[in-house]
Parts: sequence; structure tokens; C-alpha cells
Amino acid sequence: IDTLDKSIATLNEELLSILASLHSGDYMDPTQDPKAVLEKLDSVREELDTISEKAETYAEWQRVFKIGDGEQSLTSFKDTNTQYEMKREIWQRLDTWNES
Repeated sequence: IDTLDKSIATLNEELLSILASLHSGDYMDPTQDPKAVLEKLDSVREELDTISEKAETYAEWQRVFKIGDGEQSLTSFKDTNTQYEMKREIWQRLDTWNES
């Protein structure tokens, strides 16, 4: 159970790191090339996919062992994923605008 708690804490730290990166650097700089930013966002999507699998597994373990809130890791993931989707849409629209 202690290992599960540590794994969830690590997962949440990863999510906070991704969230912080989405609110800084190239993602916030409108002078950046949208295609380059979209490529970086593709890498973020891969990270989020991996984290999503872990979060679902940890939530299931919490339910099975009846410990903690099985939704906590999923909530953190959902929040970060929502921010990712918003950034992706902004940059996708900017790319479309530049091409028209």
C-alpha cells in the first residue's frame, strides 16, 4: 500500500510538471511556429497516454484494496488532459490560420 501511495504521488508530480510546462515556454509564445509546437504537443500526448494507463491502474488498485480515493489520480489526469486539449486546439487553429 505504501508503494501504491508513492506511485500515485510520483504520477501526480509528473502531471503537475506537464501542466506547468503547458503554461510556459513555447506553448505560451505566439511567435513560435505552430507546426513545431504541435509536434511538441504530440510528445506530450504520448506522455499523457502512458500516465492515463498508470492512473487507471492505480485507481483500480485503490478500489480493490479499499484505500484512498480511487478518483484522485484520475482527476489530476483529467485536469491536465483538459489543459492539453485546450493548448492543442489553440495551436491547431493558429496553424490553420497561418495556412489560409
